[in-house]
Parts: sequence; C-alpha cells; structure tokens
Amino acid sequence: MLGSWIMKKLLGIVVLGLLICNTGFSAVSLTKDQKGTIKFQSIPVITLNQFLNGETNGKTITISGSLKFPTKKLTERLPAVVLLHGGGGPRASVKYWSKILRKIGLVTFVVDSNTARGCPSSTPGTCKNYSLNQGMANIVDAYRSLELLSTHPLIDPDRIAVMGFSVGGKASLYSSVKRFQKMWGNSGLEFAAYVPFYPSCNITFDQEENISDQPIRIFYGEKDEWSSPTPCEKYVNRLHKAGKDITITIYPGAHHNFDAKGDSGAPSSIPSKSSRINCRFVEKKEYNLVVLEKDKENEELETLYTQCLSLYPNRKQVCRLNAYSSLKTSNIYSAETRDYFTSTINMKEKLCNMETEDTTVSEEVTTNNKAKLTVPESDKKFAASVEKFIKKEWGDGEWEMGFIRCMIGHASSLSKEVKEVVIEYGPEKAFEKISNKEDEVTYNKVFQACEKNSETALKAANQAKEKKAKQKTSTESFSKDDLPRVLESLEIQLVKSAEYYKTMSFFLSDTSCISESKKRLKYNKEAAEKVRKAVTDFFITTFKITSPI
Repeated sequence: MLGSWIMKKLLGIVVLGLLICNTGFSAVSLTKDQKGTIKFQSIPVITLNQFLNGETNGKTITISGSLKFPTKKLTERLPAVVLLHGGGGPRASVKYWSKILRKIGLVTFVVDSNTARGCPSSTPGTCKNYSLNQGMANIVDAYRSLELLSTHPLIDPDRIAVMGFSVGGKASLYSSVKRFQKMWGNSGLEFAAYVPFYPSCNITFDQEENISDQPIRIFYGEKDEWSSPTPCEKYVNRLHKAGKDITITIYPGAHHNFDAKGDSGAPSSIPSKSSRINCRFVEKKEYNLVVLEKDKENEELETLYTQCLSLYPNRKQVCRLNAYSSLKTSNIYSAETRDYFTSTINMKEKLCNMETEDTTVSEEVTTNNKAKLTVPESDKKFAASVEKFIKKEWGDGEWEMGFIRCMIGHASSLSKEVKEVVIEYGPEKAFEKISNKEDEVTYNKVFQACEKNSETALKAANQAKEKKAKQKTSTESFSKDDLPRVLESLEIQLVKSAEYYKTMSFFLSDTSCISESKKRLKYNKEAAEKVRKAVTDFFITTFKITSPI
C-alpha cells in the first residue's frame, strides 16, 4: 500500500513537471491541510476558434475554487468531484449539490470560472464572455482543477470526476474529448467519470466521437428552453455506436435548471426573450471555422470556395473567409468588411508572387457568379424601400449605408409579411405592424444585429483605408529579403481582423433558427429528487464507496 502511494506521489511530481514545461501554467501542489478557497491558473477569455486551435497568446489568469471535505473520519484517500457552474456563476444550487455529494463521502471542488474573467454571479446568459467563447474556457478550468486535486495527499487521483450545469455541463461533457484533453489537459491525468447536466450539444466538433472510455451520464429536462436535448440524444447515439459508456436521462415535464433548489435568483425566462435552441453548427477543421450546419449543402458557398481554391490552392482558410464574405445570402459581412478582407488577401498574394498585375480575378469571378443569381421581386422592393427610408430619415453617411446593406442582406431570412410591412410603413414603424410574434422576434434580432454590424463596419472601413494607403506606399520598395517579414505581418493582420467576424458568424449568421422563449420553472421537485438519487447511486457504485454517511 505504501509503495503504491509513493509511486502515485512520484507520478504526480512528474505530471506537474510536464504541466509546467508543456502548457506554461504554474502548477500548485497542495498539502494535506489545504481546503477552502484555493487559487490556480487557467486561460483568459479567448474566442471559440482560438480555443479550438489551442491558442492563448501565452496569457494566463488566476481563478479560484472552494475545496470542501466530508465530515468523515479519513481512513483512506477520498474520491472527489469538480463542480462547474452555469452562466450565472457558482449559485446556491451548485453549493447544494456540493453538500449532497459530501454526505456520501466525496470531496467537492466548486470552481468559480466567472469572477476572474469579469463576470461575477449574475443572470445567466448576460455575460459577454460566454458570447465570445461559448464557455469552452470552462473546459480548461476543469483540467486545471483535476491537476490541482491530484496533488492533494488526501484525495485519490484515480477517482476524480467532473460534474457541470448548463455551460458547466457543456464543459464537463466535452472535457471527455481526447482532442481537447491533448490540447489543453495533461496526458498523465484523466477524469474518472463525467456527469453533465443539460449541456448544449448544438455544435458538432471535429473528432468529437473520439472520447474517454470512462463513464458519462447526462441529465436533461424534456422541456428545456435553453438548449434542446435532441442534439445531445443524437450525439449519445453516435457514441454508443462507437462503443462508449454513455447514457442520457431525460425527465418528462422538466425545464432547464430543474434541479436548482435554492436558486431564488434564477430567471423565469430567457433574457432577450429568444433562444437559439434550434440552431445547429458544425466545426469545419479544414478551414478553421464554426459554421451553420445547413452550410454543408450551400451550393453558392461551396462554389465561391472552390473558385478561390482554384486560384490559391494553399489558402484554404483565407478562401473560406473570402467565400463567406462574398456570400450573397450572408447576414454577417458588410461590403466594407468584404473589401477589407479582399484587399488584404490580394495584397498578400501580390507579395507572394512579386507581381504587379491585377490579382482581383477572384473578385471578378465572384461578381460574375453573383450576377447570375436571381433576386425575388419582394426582396427588390424591400431593398428599395429600406434604402429610401434610411437616406431620407437618417442620412447617407457610411454608418447609414452600412445599415442599409446589412438590412438588405438579411432580406432572405425575413418572412414575406415582414417585408411587406417594411415596404408599406418603413423599417421603424414596422415593429408596430407585424402581427406574427415569431416574425417580430426575428425582425428585432435583424434590426439590432444591423445596428451593431454598421458600427463595426464603419471602423473596419476606416482601418481598411488607412492600411490600404500604407500598403500602397510600401509595396514599391519591397525587396525579396523583406518578403518573409511582410507576409507574416499581413497574415497576422488578416487573422486578427477575421477572428471577430468568425465569432460573429456563430451568433448572427442566421435568424431562422431562433425560437421565442417561454416561461420556465426554476425547480422541479419530482425530477430533482430522481436525479439526486441517480447521481449519488452512480458515484457510490463507480467509486466503490462502501460506507456513505
């Protein structure tokens, strides 16, 4: 027994050494007396795409967790559970679960992923950081917590599980993905079990079926209005076929947060009164983007992409961005943004070839391709009406023109009734005249998105003008010796500018999948009692707890 303990301790020392060398995180080694609030390092707020590519720019932040032990006389090293909260922070419900788990003999570590990232406990869904990275940084918090707890002399490193709720549920589910473990975790450590509560499964990640062999138990409410259980059911079915130990339990009549006893401050409805519950996305690893699932069958998008690749076969990511920015039906990219991307891409290609001839052939192909596309008569009337109203009532500055282009770009996502109302009454008075509630929600979303898009487009346009002027003056004096430096600078410039829009594409690319939220219950007593028994029974069996308190 002693020899086994010594070997595990040595392994822990080796793991910590590897952690420091491989990830750059400053590891903490716990003593047997340590409990309560413990600080440790994780990653700052990064975009979804940065997470998927393992990019932190070398930055770290310090977050904290609350470590508590059961009131049980210790005769052996104890199993532990890392608890990951939802978007509102470590609320009362998470602390209640901590109490329940300690009663059966488990050590609990409640992580606070919000405060250090500028999101103190608040209404779920209101923190902009989650809009940026979809809570994927919480996965890294889970890995760091595992590494931390594995060093505690009173905790069994082979019996540490992760359990999460909502955003934390998503993190606890996808922390099982081996690709993420390799990228963000430590090869010497792995969770012994995964217990996600109502995680969002609306993104199909690359290599997501290559997961841990340890058991996964998912729990969901049938009427969840934050995230539908359906895509999680499909994911579970795919993993079953791959031979993985995973189950999903769906409780009839239960809503999101159905187990949240004690969360008096939890909202009764989803903020902004709408949910992307029906939106499905897929990670396209080959071009480093998360896109709408329906784009897999988007012929126009694929045509634009193929045309670009025929000219620049080694520019997959750039060509994909160019295709999206040139897409006629896109709701994301304004003309200013498209021009910015295109000018940067063209400049890069010109430098690569050290040529002075025109390199805008891809733009010409795209333009010609667009010319062949037929525009419905209702969309033409809608466009003319919007342009006339905005120019007359607001003006014809760059911001206003950007708003016009954005609204016209959204025409395909609006219903016939909405377009007719806008044509008759104008974009502003249309809000009062739309009879269908779903149409009103969709139109409001489009209107707000275009306001934000116009502000961003104006900035992008000004930046593009400045950078284009600099590029024009500098190209004439470039020598071949300067090429590596210049190309690297342009590559960084392109990727940095595109990053924001790649993130936007996740949220604003389509409004047709948005559904209006309904009032939901905070707590479902019957379902909560069943899930508490299911979870405690699972841990007692999995961790072979022989004498629960």
